[in-house]
Amino acid sequence: MEQIIAARIRDVIETKLTPQQSGFRPGHSTLDQLLHLRAALTRPTIDSRKGAVFVGYAKAFDTVDHDRIVSAMREMDIPPHIIRWSASFLKGRQAKVRVNSKSSPLMHFNRGVPQGTVLGPLTFIMALNTLIKRLSQVPLLFHGFFADDPTLAVRHINRDIINTTLQQGLNVVDEWSKNYFMEVNVD
Repeated sequence: MEQIIAARIRDVIETKLTPQQSGFRPGHSTLDQLLHLRAALTRPTIDSRKGAVFVGYAKAFDTVDHDRIVSAMREMDIPPHIIRWSASFLKGRQAKVRVNSKSSPLMHFNRGVPQGTVLGPLTFIMALNTLIKRLSQVPLLFHGFFADDPTLAVRHINRDIINTTLQQGLNVVDEWSKNYFMEVNVD
């Protein structure tokens, strides 16, 4: 059933995902984002400077909020019956670990997408697509994503404009991350 739901979701979202997202998409790779970044920063201009920030999330797949994923699915016009099935798939998950004959206590997962599933990464990038749309509203900011790793970059002659633009992008990332219960990795 999960494969069928994932295929239906892909049919709907492939044309709606922003081109800045290359993770978990057929025909896309890290090379796509590297080439976009290179193109954005190396266009010939007179005396332009460049700045970039590479952001990583700590346990991104484990912490993203289920309700936010469902909202992102609605924004992408996923049919309601598929949203309901997906919400049921994400919410109320439980697990325990067994080693030899000993079992851990039952654990309940209130956030995150199930790893090792077909639907997990797909639902995750729908949530990230909302961040990409918000970053698109920051003038002069280039941004690209591979899965959960955003890159923010600016090219301009004025260093203060570069710094201000990157900070605006980071502010968007920070606000979005708090709303989605995701923590930026500062290591």
